[in-house]
Amino acid sequence: MISVIVPVYNVEPYLRKCLDSIVNQTYKDLEILVIDDGSTDGCGKICDEYGEKDKRIRVFHTENRGLSAARNLGLDEAKGDWIGFVDSDDWIDEDMYEALYDRALETGADVVECGYYSEYQNSTVENIKEDVVFTGENAVLMLLQGKLSNTVWSKLWRNVCFKNLRFPVGRLFEEYAITYRLLYDAEKVCAIHSSKYHYFQRSDSISRIHSMKNLTDLWLSNKERYDFLIGVVDKAYDQDLLKTCAFSIARTWSYYYGCSLEEKKKYNCIVRQMNDFSREHFPKVGCDFWDIKLRIIIFFTHYKNDSSFLIAWILNKMHKKISNTHLII
Repeated sequence: MISVIVPVYNVEPYLRKCLDSIVNQTYKDLEILVIDDGSTDGCGKICDEYGEKDKRIRVFHTENRGLSAARNLGLDEAKGDWIGFVDSDDWIDEDMYEALYDRALETGADVVECGYYSEYQNSTVENIKEDVVFTGENAVLMLLQGKLSNTVWSKLWRNVCFKNLRFPVGRLFEEYAITYRLLYDAEKVCAIHSSKYHYFQRSDSISRIHSMKNLTDLWLSNKERYDFLIGVVDKAYDQDLLKTCAFSIARTWSYYYGCSLEEKKKYNCIVRQMNDFSREHFPKVGCDFWDIKLRIIIFFTHYKNDSSFLIAWILNKMHKKISNTHLII
């Protein structure tokens, strides 16, 4: 049986499409755990409505504690041998879990990943994966190269993968904080070429809005990943680990100057940690193969003062004006 975990919070316009795509799966042996995370719109009633219509659906109503806590509750309650995740504003192809499950049986894999579609307001972008099989350690290397994704929702997981791991509560970018460890601990990981998941890119999504909370949470996840992997993966990948940390630091430096004094005080300790990391691990001129904009900002992260924050902020603003894109996203 596959336990599908669906955290729900204030997504009333999208929820029915999401739940319909799950209950109509060609793979029928499902347990669908719907966690209403304190929604204040009509989501709670919709969840109960679906729970009454389909006996495979178990509905939980909780106070609002965030995505990680909702997923963790689903993991605690899951009875299936396999785990899937679907975010409540997304949807999946009707044969997604059948395709992933069949591939898992065929290969003996602990984790199976499919490609996905990024669904924008007026366009769709397909993110295709190669049809390959890895050891857990090699899967982490593919993750660092972008050949596997950090997402948990594009994958089917053996329940045992989560025996000793849960999502960090109260933090954004929770998948960055856990996916690499889940893959590293797996004996075998595989991917299928087909794209089966539809990731809806909402403009009002919390993770898409720049804030010190977002940026520092991303930094903490990248720093934890660096600390965990730096001694266990091939040294050839050290620069990949360092570059993700550099991205996080540079993005934060580019944003910090425009923050309120209160917010600066709140995050001062984490910014100091970034400053220490930058001076210890990055030469002042950055690495030769880095983008020039990243190298310039990393140079200024060696100096924790108003001038360095201002220059990074100005560089980011100038680049946005010229290209209408974020400096280092």
